[in-house]
Amino acid sequence: MVCVACRGAEADAGAAPTDAPTPVSAALDSMGVCTRCGVVWPTVPCGARVVPVVHADGAMADHLADAATALSGGLAELARRWTAGERSRWQDALWTYGPAQLGALLEPPVAQPDQSWVTAFLDDLDALPDGPVLLLGGALGGEALVLPAAWHGSRDVVVLESHPWLVAASGALLAAEPSLGVLRRPGVLEARPLALPPAARQVLSAVRVVLGDAHDPPFEAGAFAAIVALNVVDSVADPWTVMQQCEALLRPGGALLLSAPWQGDDAVTPADRRLDAGLPADADVPWQVACRVTGAAIPGVLDGLALQHLERGLAWPLRVHDRLTWRYEVDALLLRRV
Repeated sequence: MVCVACRGAEADAGAAPTDAPTPVSAALDSMGVCTRCGVVWPTVPCGARVVPVVHADGAMADHLADAATALSGGLAELARRWTAGERSRWQDALWTYGPAQLGALLEPPVAQPDQSWVTAFLDDLDALPDGPVLLLGGALGGEALVLPAAWHGSRDVVVLESHPWLVAASGALLAAEPSLGVLRRPGVLEARPLALPPAARQVLSAVRVVLGDAHDPPFEAGAFAAIVALNVVDSVADPWTVMQQCEALLRPGGALLLSAPWQGDDAVTPADRRLDAGLPADADVPWQVACRVTGAAIPGVLDGLALQHLERGLAWPLRVHDRLTWRYEVDALLLRRV
């Protein structure tokens, strides 16, 4: 892990990315210490995890600590906050994305998006370089659980997540009896037990979690063999910056798998924050986006990425509460670093 100051100094000096970056696992074992200058980031205990907070917002460590405290208090504390009107957008994210990522593990189960296509996309990769995998978002572990089986135990998996409640929940999940199986009804929280099978617990226990910002990830260039960013670029402030960061973080031959509800309305993703901003209204958006991402339409922008596969119209239902599900369709792109 490398701090902003050190990365900025290297960029100003025109330094080339190192051919052999510090292994991500070793950097994370140091609990958020810059491998260049030794600056230490704050860390927050979250259940079974201790999470480094590497974020420009100095209040994020406090938000994470508050979330960890609330989750450690169980449903009673969550219900108290709910009825007291202390809900936040981060809590809403937990209630929405928790079932979306782990609904199949609730008792009784809740329908969640079918992510088998993620495994299929990544299983088809050939000659992927050695190295770790970065998950942008997905702190609850849904994406980690659908990585190819051959990757578990053979590659470090790192999550960079910006939502403090999701990060806190990732630690609470590993408790002896996790109690995060919560569904949202109008005005009510409903507890549903979460059954975490031993195999899933083993996978999630091995994942390293960092609270940080995808616009400014605290990793060296060329650190990762693969990056998975599911439904991320449609919800960040500057999707092109995030895409450029992904390009820089990948090793030659590395893979980037991303998806987003391109056809989402302006209330979800304002038009000026979409990767397809500026295209004609009648453009075939996914293919045009693919061209732009690979630099065909904007030479010199992300021209280090080559399109390998595109899948259109994948179902992505988001269960908001037990009587309401939002249904999206997403398009998935698999790109390779040339």
